[in-house]
Amino acid sequence: MTNLNWIDLHYTGTIYSKKNSKQIVRVGQKMFLVSSPNAKNCEQSMSTEFSLQVIKAKWKPQGKYSVSMYFWRKNNVRKDLDNMATSVMDALVLAGALEDDNINNVGELHIYDMGVDKDKEGVSVHIEGKAYE
Repeated sequence: MTNLNWIDLHYTGTIYSKKNSKQIVRVGQKMFLVSSPNAKNCEQSMSTEFSLQVIKAKWKPQGKYSVSMYFWRKNNVRKDLDNMATSVMDALVLAGALEDDNINNVGELHIYDMGVDKDKEGVSVHIEGKAYE
């Protein structure tokens, strides 16, 4: 459900951190650091899912926003919450939910670990316009 000032987006599935899933790949004599296929697939899947929700809601980002993320995990495997949030922010930009994820467009960022729930693994994102001076 949306209003002119806010939107709620949801993604169900494992969130892979692009930062923590780098792999070294050799091409000829050169070595490259690239994101793992799981991280790339996760970002693509998230951005597609968010994009469909953005289109359905007719959401057009304008101005500066507060972004709140609520993460549910399928198990107690150690993960970095900030790295998962970075992956979600990148997917939100790709999906058109945010113009950019810099401080000119995001004035507040709230990240919450909601614990373990095998049936609800994923993230819920609330984006809301704020009056900033």
